[in-house]
Amino acid sequence: MIIDGSVCPEYVGRDPESLPRIGDNRANFLINNIFPCRGYVIAWQYYRIIPRYSGYVGIWRQTDDYKFTLIGKTELPAINTVGNITVTLPTPILAEKGDFIGVFYSRAAEEGVVASATDETPGISIRELYKNYYASAYDEDFTIGSEFNLENTRFEETKATFAIKAIMDYTSIGENGIYFAHFWWFDIFQTILNFS
Repeated sequence: MIIDGSVCPEYVGRDPESLPRIGDNRANFLINNIFPCRGYVIAWQYYRIIPRYSGYVGIWRQTDDYKFTLIGKTELPAINTVGNITVTLPTPILAEKGDFIGVFYSRAAEEGVVASATDETPGISIRELYKNYYASAYDEDFTIGSEFNLENTRFEETKATFAIKAIMDYTSIGENGIYFAHFWWFDIFQTILNFS
């Protein structure tokens, strides 16, 4: 889909697949894994590499070099399986053009749950990796709508990718960004009414 001259993809991020790295519970700010268009995230698909622990995926907005505002987050709850998982959002999250994806965990999580890879992972091309601020920060440190300053914590710049993607909806944006869900059954209902 093309909106205002930009190509707006059906999803943002990486197709869920079994990447080899588990990682730890530090936060990952994938600052160039951006949303190229304004649209709603209606679901997340990801590859869960371990069954225990919850993870979180957030939509972040950069406000300064090392300052970011959490726009919205989704819990990836612990589940008794590994593999491709879809989490549908009961309330879609509006991402603005230029917002980016981040993956993070609670302090209690001992390892990451979303499969990942770095520039040290064999078989992964540098073109598949995002600029990542890998920070000693956790879910408990973040509040939706509040700014987080990376300079107040230990972090390093790395290259990484995560097996997670946002499923997008660009057709249901109303005035002032209000989400209007488009349901297939509504089209059928309208068709039946038109024949009556």
